[in-house]
Amino acid sequence: MILVGHSQGNFYSNGLLESLYNEYMHKDGSSISTYPMLSYMGIALPTSVAGGSVGVARPDLIGHITNDNDYIMSAVRNNIGAVPANYDASFNFSDWTGHGLTESYLIPSGQAAVISNHMKRIASNLVPPSLHKQVSVSSSAINSMGYSKISQVLDVEFSDNDVYRYEGVPENVWNNFQSASSKGKFFNINIKNSYSFTKLN
Repeated sequence: MILVGHSQGNFYSNGLLESLYNEYMHKDGSSISTYPMLSYMGIALPTSVAGGSVGVARPDLIGHITNDNDYIMSAVRNNIGAVPANYDASFNFSDWTGHGLTESYLIPSGQAAVISNHMKRIASNLVPPSLHKQVSVSSSAINSMGYSKISQVLDVEFSDNDVYRYEGVPENVWNNFQSASSKGKFFNINIKNSYSFTKLN
């Protein structure tokens, strides 16, 4: 999930982001700090830090854009301080203030591309909690498994109940793993020594 704030809404987004990082727990009891699935994209920032304390600790989960000709944000920066503008924008006849969400940030192709690229980068840095219970398996070696297409992580629970996460697993490997007649054999040949892994429990 990516929280998106615009203008004053960034104060609320920052507050919500910090509150959830301090209090939210995934269903398996793990913290959102351990497995971050929440991030932030700020548009026309009046805040002094993009993403607040979460942005300081995890800049890989944060993105922001402010037009250099956003006169509203320029006034905020000059009077109370804010994150510097970081986009060299052209004058926009439909929004001379350079501040409107749609007219000055979402419709212009340059700003839209920056926002889109930030969001793709942020999404790729999200880390899901254990996914192994997505698919139950009838196998002597494997109890269950799960996969994230966005993060390209494969979680496998083995018959001894240990759960391992394999990183950088392409979607086609996951699809073939699901359809393999022998999950244990497929795992040993195609996954076991091919991807870096960590033990989740």
